[in-house]
Amino acid sequence: MRQKFFNWTYIYENGRYDIIPDRNIDRPKTFYKYYALKDTSVDALTHTYIYATHPRQLNDLFDCNPNILDFDNVKAVRDALNCSRFAQMSDEEIFTDDYRTLAQMTFTTLIYKNLGIFSMAKKPDNPLMWAYYTNNCGFCVEYDLSQFGFKHHGPFPINYCDVSEPIRMSQIRDAHLAMLAQTNIKQPYWKHEDEWRLLVESPDDVNLTCYGIKDYELFGGYDRKFSIPVGSIKRVVLGMSFFDFTERKSSLNDLAKTNKCMFQLKETSNKKLKKQILDFLSMHKIRVDYTFVMNTNTISSISMIINRKNENQYEGTYCDK
Repeated sequence: MRQKFFNWTYIYENGRYDIIPDRNIDRPKTFYKYYALKDTSVDALTHTYIYATHPRQLNDLFDCNPNILDFDNVKAVRDALNCSRFAQMSDEEIFTDDYRTLAQMTFTTLIYKNLGIFSMAKKPDNPLMWAYYTNNCGFCVEYDLSQFGFKHHGPFPINYCDVSEPIRMSQIRDAHLAMLAQTNIKQPYWKHEDEWRLLVESPDDVNLTCYGIKDYELFGGYDRKFSIPVGSIKRVVLGMSFFDFTERKSSLNDLAKTNKCMFQLKETSNKKLKKQILDFLSMHKIRVDYTFVMNTNTISSISMIINRKNENQYEGTYCDK
């Protein structure tokens, strides 16, 4: 089953999803995820999992927008509100603005009970992404998706387009196609993020935790955390403000000369989180890129391997990129 929406072709065949853009888009070999320096992000890195988000958890109110789908006929409304409390209602009663809106909300809440969204970027050096998602204090992880062991679809590039009219459910050939389009279409003002998405499928068709309509939030409840092998983490990029300037005990120029740089963590509110990250990187010898601003408009980085020296001190040893 395939159908075209906003010039892109969306496919659902034999349990697999695919998207064909209207032009050639180069697909990178690895992808990046920007993380803020906070408990949940550090936990995901150090316990090696990704979180497959429900649409209701996304930060953009228009992302996976329920209004992109117009429940314009009675069948679509009934299919979405498929429970006994609505079964006895007449077509006239159920095909009202209130119930059409409820159908939109229910669709967006429930159809993702077996799927989650993992958003990624193509590059680790986008200054806007560093500012938006990490406040330049966080980190960015490079993933090799081919090593992910769970079932997933994609990654798919985002279709950035003006949505002048919603997609009419009466014209959609399959609800899976509606879902696929809903997750993939964003307004053009987000184009600078150059986002790609992975659709992660729940194991054995168990239900993932739902968000949105309160009555369904406990529906299923399988954790949206999906384990990944440490080997799928190719490198971790630290934001330019990850270390306080007093914590770096040698200059970047010294690093270029001696191939080593010392970091001494201070008693700050983020010390515990930084220690968790650095201990994890040291234990697994994962390549680290430490970013800095090269000139008025360029982010550059130095590659190193982090080694823990003592409780609060770490040594970065230069390595080739």
